Amino acid sequence: MKIPVAVIDSGIKRDVFSLPDEIHETDVSSVIPFRFKHSVSDTRLHGTITSSIIHKYSPEILLYSIQVFPDGSLITSRQTLLRALKWCLKKRIPIINLSLGTTDKTDFQDIENMIDKLVDNRQVVVSAFRIDGADTMPAMHPKVFGVLLDDTLQNNEYYALPGTANNYCASSRHLLIRQDGSEYKTPVNTSYAAPTITAAVANCLVKHPGMEVGSIADYLRKNERVVG
Repeated sequence: MKIPVAVIDSGIKRDVFSLPDEIHETDVSSVIPFRFKHSVSDTRLHGTITSSIIHKYSPEILLYSIQVFPDGSLITSRQTLLRALKWCLKKRIPIINLSLGTTDKTDFQDIENMIDKLVDNRQVVVSAFRIDGADTMPAMHPKVFGVLLDDTLQNNEYYALPGTANNYCASSRHLLIRQDGSEYKTPVNTSYAAPTITAAVANCLVKHPGMEVGSIADYLRKNERVVG
């Protein structure tokens, strides 16, 4: 059973890493005023790396790549993100990965309202906090699977953050193989920790189709992956 996963990001380059054979691509990016900002290396491959991490640990996914960054700068707008989330709502994509977020409080309410609709529709949203742990929407939404970084973890290791309902610390250290056979080690940042949790959610739904969001959180807590 293929589990649909939407990666809202910078799009996909198919000739770099291992990816699913079938990829559905949508571009909702625009040139309206920008608000979201990330500072990471390999900006033009950000969505490709994120998607490849999910595929590495959960190969049974049907990938939907939704481009919200128009020029590789990893800067987009609240309106563009809302357009992408609305697309996912309409298509009923069960898992949505957001390796991005905003700390601008003027963005919070509109995004929170859209997340409420997705959760009510039994869709799982996984989102990265900013690397310094600042309040980040949508990661801070109580029903979003918010992801922080623990740089002592590696591969698909993660653990539930004590005292929270849906927050996790996860690895962003992944070894990807380029199509020419060379190795690529991902940078350490929350962008590449979020897909670790997205893959775990996808694997859960492969085993337990139709599981409720709350039960998925319980499953992830019971199946934490920390080696050593």
